[in-house]
Amino acid sequence: MMGKKAIEAARVFVEETGISDSLTAEDFLVEREEMLQKMFPTSDLMPGASRLIHHLHENGIPICVAMGTHTRHFDLKTQRHSKLFSLMHHIVRGDDPEVKQGKPSPDIFLAAANRFEGGPVDPLVSLQPRMLECQ
Repeated sequence: MMGKKAIEAARVFVEETGISDSLTAEDFLVEREEMLQKMFPTSDLMPGASRLIHHLHENGIPICVAMGTHTRHFDLKTQRHSKLFSLMHHIVRGDDPEVKQGKPSPDIFLAAANRFEGGPVDPLVSLQPRMLECQ
């Protein structure tokens, strides 16, 4: 449900899973937020992420994060890894004013690329899957 607002995605979720009789989209979001508040601060880095970021940084290769997550959740997800994220040239989040549409629209990647000195240049590399994961 990439690119959808949270309430839109929640409506689809409760309808498609057949739980709409017992749980509204709004209530689903409240329960989901409670779980995320507990899970996100325990986010671990994906294997190899730290090594890659340090290698790029040490070799003068500018790097950034373009993440569809809004600032509040981003801060929760990354609080244990603030030193690593401080190595980024910049970070663009899903609630950035330049990001008009969420993924899979390229808005967030274009906003991130434009913030490098001189704007976007080749090669532009997007690493997926996510650098952080929650268990």
